Amino acid sequence: MFAAFEDTQSRKIPQLKKIPERLGRLRALEQICLNYCGLSSVTVTSGGMVSLTYLGLQNNDLKFVPPELSNFKRLKTLHLFGNRLTSEPSIEDILSS
Repeated sequence: MFAAFEDTQSRKIPQLKKIPERLGRLRALEQICLNYCGLSSVTVTSGGMVSLTYLGLQNNDLKFVPPELSNFKRLKTLHLFGNRLTSEPSIEDILSS
């Protein structure tokens, strides 16, 4: 069933640097995995991605927790491991931004 995804590490993963604007406008999107994409920032159009419950941002080039994450009121799972964060954020820091 998942044979097409068995060898994902050997495939070229696009380097995005930022979330494409069209993707950031999706209001019904619930889960997105943007691991290993080379993201250096996370900017989402106001009112976009409001249904997001899972956000994978592992192993990118993020240096700080994006303040936009506070707009994701339904977010339950956030993966930031493997980034270049200058300090570890607390959940309170994310929610109060």
